[in-house]
Amino acid sequence: MKLTDDFCHIRQQADQKYLVAFNAEHWIYKAHFPNHPVTPGVCIMQIAKEIIEQRVGRRLQITKINNAKFLSIIDPHINNEVWFEFDFRPVAQIDVEAVAFAYNVLVKIYSVNADVHFSKLSLELQ
Repeated sequence: MKLTDDFCHIRQQADQKYLVAFNAEHWIYKAHFPNHPVTPGVCIMQIAKEIIEQRVGRRLQITKINNAKFLSIIDPHINNEVWFEFDFRPVAQIDVEAVAFAYNVLVKIYSVNADVHFSKLSLELQ
């Protein structure tokens, strides 16, 4: 399920930072949790993956989660917009028949004024 066109929208891109706005009325928030919406960690990782795919121009799969720290809750009524900041580290992997590219990506998610840090992720994608 693609989240970046419905659950959230990319409002702005600045170098390796993406301003993401959440749709507080989305059905995911009605289920997670009624009257106390919380952005699920799996959705945060999916949004990061979709942004990375957009940046590299192809579909990817998360092959390994080296680290996933969820430091604060993202309530879309309190923090409707947050920054996703990426540190891309492409790593070429040679396959017998073709060259496949893997990416090690560090992701920091924080509030617009940077006073609250929500998540830190370290992902491997291929």
